Amino acid sequence: MVIARERRLTAPSSVPALIWSALAVCLGLWWLSQPQRYPFTPGDPATFGTLLGVLPAAAMPPLLVAAGAWGTVVAWLAARRQPTRGTRVAVVGTAAVYAVVFGLVAPGIQPLTLVGYAMAMLGPPVLFGAVLAGAWRWRGGPWAVGVLLLLAALAWLSGLADGAVLLRYLDVITTSAERAGPAAVLLFFLIGGLAWGLFGTHTLLQARTGRPAPAWMRPDAAARWGKAAVMIAAVCALPYGLVRLTWLTPWPVGGSAAELAAHPEMRLHGLLLGLAALAGAVLTTGLVAG
Repeated sequence: MVIARERRLTAPSSVPALIWSALAVCLGLWWLSQPQRYPFTPGDPATFGTLLGVLPAAAMPPLLVAAGAWGTVVAWLAARRQPTRGTRVAVVGTAAVYAVVFGLVAPGIQPLTLVGYAMAMLGPPVLFGAVLAGAWRWRGGPWAVGVLLLLAALAWLSGLADGAVLLRYLDVITTSAERAGPAAVLLFFLIGGLAWGLFGTHTLLQARTGRPAPAWMRPDAAARWGKAAVMIAAVCALPYGLVRLTWLTPWPVGGSAAELAAHPEMRLHGLLLGLAALAGAVLTTGLVAG
């Protein structure tokens, strides 16, 4: 029974790390076979402030292959029925390094930018579709649809998002999609850092089976620091969203009124980014609501 329980705890947590590591090997081998496909070069604005901004282009592919191969072996060994103490140490050590390198140093803030752009561009239609799909299943549904339609009508009639502006904004979406390749790779690195970080944390906690949980993980303590962390995260998103909302006024912060009037699609884009940030702040509070 103990072995079966250990199998259930270990294997699922190792799967994401194992899959990511195998994909990292494939990506590194692809870059080695086609060096012209490597999307980063030192000094590139897309890699400013990251490890890839200073690492020679020829160095990253073999390093990624080596890191992926090592991660694949470690994750595979950890998925066995009875992982040894040495394997656990290897998992925790690998997780610590990969969480820092792939989760922080390599990706920088570009993945966050990519997610923010995706929320701004895809969020409104997804939100409207979700509300419309469930509108008739709850009492306030029709009112929510009506509010969204009213906001859309006001945006159209005011010129904020009329037909001409939406067509120009479509060009913004197309251009952003064409440039999303490097940021998507950085997002892949970030996912790997998170997967390995969770795997290492899970392995550490598993080693404490049969012993009391650390004080900071007890429900009462977790409720206190968890609520504080959620509030800080939500508040951090507010300044950006509020600044973007000033673009609706004659005194926009971070841009000139004349420039925004000449490029109304950028005004719409900025407002959607700000609303995405505010929506993220609201959704974040849901982690401790109830």
